Amino acid sequence: MIRWKWLLVLVVWVSGCLGAAQGMSEPIKRSEYNRMPKMFEYDYYDDCLYSDPEEVQATYCMVRVVIKPDNRSELWRLIESFSSNWKLHFNHAHLDRGICIGNVNKLMEQFGEGNSSGLIVPKFEIPFPYKIKHDPFKNAEAYRRNYSEIVSILVNKDLTEKHGLKAYTEIEYCDRTGVDEFPIDHMDIAFIVILLVLLLLMLLSSCYDFRCKVGFGLNHYREDLPTRKSMLLASFSVMRNWYRLISRSKEPLYRDLRPIQAVRYFSFILMLIGHASILVQPRTGWIMEQKYRELETMIIVNGFQIISTFIVLGGFVFTVMFVEKMNETDRKPGWLEIVLITVNRYIRLTPVYALILLFEATWYVRLHDGPFWRRAAETELTFCRRNWWINLLYFNNYYKQDEPCMQHSWYLACDFQLSIIGLILVTAVLRFPKIKVFLLAVVTSISVVIPAVVVYKNAFEGVPIFSPEARRFIFWYDEGYQKTYLPTHMYLVHYLFGIISGFIYFQLKKSNYNLATLRIYRIIWYSLYILGPAQFFLGQIFYMNNFAKPSIWMSIYFAAARVVWAFIIVLGLLGFLYRVSKSITRFTNIRIFEVLGRLTYGAYVGHFFIIKIMFYNVRELSNLNVFNIATKIHGTMYLAYFLSLAMALLVELPISAIQKQLLEGVLKSKRPDQNKTEEVPNGIAKDIFNGGFTNDAFKRTFRGSVE
Repeated sequence: MIRWKWLLVLVVWVSGCLGAAQGMSEPIKRSEYNRMPKMFEYDYYDDCLYSDPEEVQATYCMVRVVIKPDNRSELWRLIESFSSNWKLHFNHAHLDRGICIGNVNKLMEQFGEGNSSGLIVPKFEIPFPYKIKHDPFKNAEAYRRNYSEIVSILVNKDLTEKHGLKAYTEIEYCDRTGVDEFPIDHMDIAFIVILLVLLLLMLLSSCYDFRCKVGFGLNHYREDLPTRKSMLLASFSVMRNWYRLISRSKEPLYRDLRPIQAVRYFSFILMLIGHASILVQPRTGWIMEQKYRELETMIIVNGFQIISTFIVLGGFVFTVMFVEKMNETDRKPGWLEIVLITVNRYIRLTPVYALILLFEATWYVRLHDGPFWRRAAETELTFCRRNWWINLLYFNNYYKQDEPCMQHSWYLACDFQLSIIGLILVTAVLRFPKIKVFLLAVVTSISVVIPAVVVYKNAFEGVPIFSPEARRFIFWYDEGYQKTYLPTHMYLVHYLFGIISGFIYFQLKKSNYNLATLRIYRIIWYSLYILGPAQFFLGQIFYMNNFAKPSIWMSIYFAAARVVWAFIIVLGLLGFLYRVSKSITRFTNIRIFEVLGRLTYGAYVGHFFIIKIMFYNVRELSNLNVFNIATKIHGTMYLAYFLSLAMALLVELPISAIQKQLLEGVLKSKRPDQNKTEEVPNGIAKDIFNGGFTNDAFKRTFRGSVE
């Protein structure tokens, strides 16, 4: 009899081979492919802008080109046919050009007025997004007035001579040395002032803390100062906050939850790989389209659910810590607790977020230059200045989705909204324990049905499709992305599974039942390392096939896939907590992961602008070399964590310390002296576990609670 694990490996291997074989089949020969116009073609940026002083100052323009349909052309029919496979191919009627424009009058004389008039194509109806909307680029309209005609002539002359086609052209933005600079304004000054004030507070607070030392040694920074006033004055002390960051708790609950920090760290790295695959600038369309036919690419593009790992963890850890504290204080929560915890959470999360947002709205655009840089940085500057208030209200995953400020911050909004829903739900469960099962069952059933209804109603595929063409605009204008990937209601099922698993964990602890002793659970737990990637790989069937839509079975698959992934995370998490594998447990308990886990919130908030620097600050496009991409991913990771460390010491931990002192005693615990840590008597280490990327669970609203 074949053992179960070998059978499982065989099934996954066979399905992988079949899928890979299907993916390897080429729809077109390379010689035929090369007949189509190049998708990406750019003049040399530096040679254009940095010419000799006596020469005419040149202008470098990024141009979107849309080929005009011509059914008489056999090449056009090839372009139309090949581009119709939108899940795996770019739209080859949509081209990108970088054009250096020198002396316009001289160029016009070369073409002649009579010869050039036939090379200007008026705008026609274009049924797809072809440029960045909402005019985020400075001086774009002026450049269009001055250079649209010559750009159209240059592009169409090339297309006509080489391919017998014509196209509508539109300038997206232009660069001209000395003209398109970004003068310093009041917002730039405000960022510098805020940063200097924070640094000054850190310096003064550190000096004050040092002067309060009695004797020698560093233990002074691990212990509370005698008065609340002195603790407030020492809130920005860099040494005190450093020891808060690296402290560890002795209490059994926090010791049990330690592996979660390693899970958060490694999940962040996997997410970083996904973001790199989105932002990398391919040298040719062929390179990217070939990648979509590879096994590892299918796993990456279908690994979108990695982000929901943090949502499951958030629901689990919040429930565990909230219920634990209610049990300790022997009280039932109400609306006061809901309001206080929500406000406290907002205050703790927002300063780091707001400071990085302000940086992206001011100095970020000045960090680099290049033909692609303004697509990355100036859009950020414009949209953040327009829509900053939406972000700080944590509503940007529903409103202005196609004008994103800090695009990745949709998760912060989703996490914040889910934390409020979870807080209300868990409060209701604790207040009305007799209907606990019914309440959780009803809400969970609704959360499972919602994604299925959204997919069916909008005729979407069984998985979100991250197509090559949608990558051009980082999915800003993709309807599937906006309606299935960003909204909070699509992740409610994950958060609820986290909440339910938190209650299950308490029941298991209460009954002293050890899951690690259950053989079938151990078998399932080890199989998760195969089932997780296998589930991602199965998504390729929706890339390789065009099923009729709307489809009930695809709607069910979409919802079921989210439930399965939530199960995988919950089962995997409980395995970590119950030490199914001692070697893995020892590895996840390495102290560095605990610190990195606490820093993951700041790393997440800041990583996106760093990875844009890596992939948009280039002169040459990528051939998607694994070593090159891996190097940039590692660079992003290190810089993101260094940034997070700076933000933790400068903003996050000081705000936490101030909150602790100001809120202490608002709600008194019946047993206030609960906290013990190895290195920090005031128990600061307790705020290390949280929902998603945040650095705390529900923060301190009860004396002896989280800190």
